[in-house]
Amino acid sequence: MGVTTILRNRWILIGFARDVSPEDEDLLRNFVGECFPAGLGPTLALQTCLFTNSPDGHFILDRHPDYPQVSMAAGFPGHGFKFASVVGDIMADLVEQKDNYYDLNLFKLSRFQNVERYES
Repeated sequence: MGVTTILRNRWILIGFARDVSPEDEDLLRNFVGECFPAGLGPTLALQTCLFTNSPDGHFILDRHPDYPQVSMAAGFPGHGFKFASVVGDIMADLVEQKDNYYDLNLFKLSRFQNVERYES
């Protein structure tokens, strides 16, 4: 028996959706029926998972603005593992307060200064 994982994003601004709706199941079953008809069997289980992301979809690689001894790497939903080696090099340089080869402006925390804050 195999296990199939299909992701669907259903965002809410406060907290996150913990339930699987009938619409979610219908959407997933329709997709499997169209793309993998031989795999369309009974639904055995449906679960939600927390899929973290930054507001603009890019990673955060930076030092904390108030505590420069704290380095942070965040926002790696689903595909972050592909960047593990380069992110490791960048984070090592940040922790050791070394210059690095990469332009990190796209990944700075300060890019969110004007983004509305959501509380969960």
